[in-house]
Amino acid sequence: MLERSRYFRDFFRRAQSQGEDEPFETFIFHWVAMIIGFTDLLSYNIYVNPKYKGDRDVIDDFLQVCEHVVESRLSHTILEDNLEESRKFLARRRGERRGGHIVDGSGRPGELLATCWGNNSRMNEFEQFRNFLYVACNIRNNLFHGTKSFMNESDVELIRHMNLFLKAINVGLQDEVH
Repeated sequence: MLERSRYFRDFFRRAQSQGEDEPFETFIFHWVAMIIGFTDLLSYNIYVNPKYKGDRDVIDDFLQVCEHVVESRLSHTILEDNLEESRKFLARRRGERRGGHIVDGSGRPGELLATCWGNNSRMNEFEQFRNFLYVACNIRNNLFHGTKSFMNESDVELIRHMNLFLKAINVGLQDEVH
């Protein structure tokens, strides 16, 4: 179990050392650190299922099993004042293929994160955190398997904003990881 905390700290340190010059590498390091941190906290609360199909499964279990950690220590991280500009950026951003908001959370009608972050609705912190993680996972999937490119300035700007959120989450996780 100590290995997970060492890997979390190593990937988090790597993300922080990349700076603004390498946004895609920074995203990858932050993402891996966050997933390792989630897995570490899961292992202290339940048996970690070794048959996870992907990061979305880890996120779902983490949100369900470690809800107390999310509600007490992590939900607020994406709502910090210094991230207001990035929340507005994500609320305005639309996907190129489908034209809809990329910050669409769980997709339940009336509970769009874009609407919430555009100051047109209310969602509690936990719902915002959950929906943000789902959006972040979609962006991660597009980066790893899809159409996100370091050659596209719009994608670079998106990833830079995402890095600020992932860093805030990892800062919140670092005191929780065992």
